[in-house]
Amino acid sequence: FQMYLYDYLKKRGLSYTAEMFRKEAQVTTQPPLEFHEYPHGFLH
Repeated sequence: FQMYLYDYLKKRGLSYTAEMFRKEAQVTTQPPLEFHEYPHGFLH
């Protein structure tokens, strides 16, 4: 779920918030395989 939220924040133009969230939640930069099933983002 954290990767999807991170992706959503980035795509909404909240880059700084996305990076702070990524660091705080220790989100990996390697997306899971199923992540590619939703090219516009899971929370689009």
